[in-house]
Amino acid sequence: MRRLMGGLFALALSFAGIIGGAAPAQAVAPQAAAKHVGTVHRYVALGDSFAAGYGLPSKPDPASQLCARSNLAYPELLNGFRTLKHLDFVACSGATTKDLWNLQLGALGASTRTVTVTIGGNDAGFSQLGCLQTGCDFGQLSAAVEAALAALAGKVPSDTVASLPGILAAIQARAPHAKIFLTGYPELFGTRSQVFGTSLACPVAVADRTIVNGLAVRLNAVIKGSAAAARAGGVNVTYVGVARAFDGHGLCDSRVPFITTALHPNAIGQAVYARVLVARGVVR
Repeated sequence: MRRLMGGLFALALSFAGIIGGAAPAQAVAPQAAAKHVGTVHRYVALGDSFAAGYGLPSKPDPASQLCARSNLAYPELLNGFRTLKHLDFVACSGATTKDLWNLQLGALGASTRTVTVTIGGNDAGFSQLGCLQTGCDFGQLSAAVEAALAALAGKVPSDTVASLPGILAAIQARAPHAKIFLTGYPELFGTRSQVFGTSLACPVAVADRTIVNGLAVRLNAVIKGSAAAARAGGVNVTYVGVARAFDGHGLCDSRVPFITTALHPNAIGQAVYARVLVARGVVR
């Protein structure tokens, strides 16, 4: 899918393009992990469209195109560091926690030393935000979100949502020597009345933007809490929050946006993810 970052002035003219267009690709099973000669410290990148780089130019191979994986996504940016050169990039746009559990964990192994994970957004309702172009029933959405958040935290059983503490424990079991970095999500919107750099009003109501941002806040709290619970259980995991680094750079915000009109990090946003991960010790 062609990148949709530029020209926020067009928001008010073609609002359907903000959320609409091609839907994220469905999660698919990764290709077999590359086999490297000798002792190799592999880096495995798991997760959804925020890790895959949805909306940015896709890598040319068919599997990457199905998952909308981009060379501009943060795993590829991190892959430039010497200690992270052997990348198994299996994050896939559209992935839920169940997809990660069923389709992505196979990339892990005894030689894996670094794992990044961005997951939970589709389970918690990000995938339903296409309603912003026609009007969302936030009451109905909120009930579904709360149930999903409870399942993500491992507080209630679910047939459709895998618990994050369980996922982290499974990652550690498959990759016992790995250090795991579990990221959060940015708040997608600012609350300014006008779009950055123009005199046009933001086509998304402030109240709706506030609700969507609140979803990210609640989801991040669950992700952070899940990392803490897993760490208390012996999992070598670090929570990496990104919301502060994106502050002021959402859509309809006060500064240059790091979010595309498809509600995903643009190339700058992906670089911000990489920078925050480096600061938290992903490169060693």
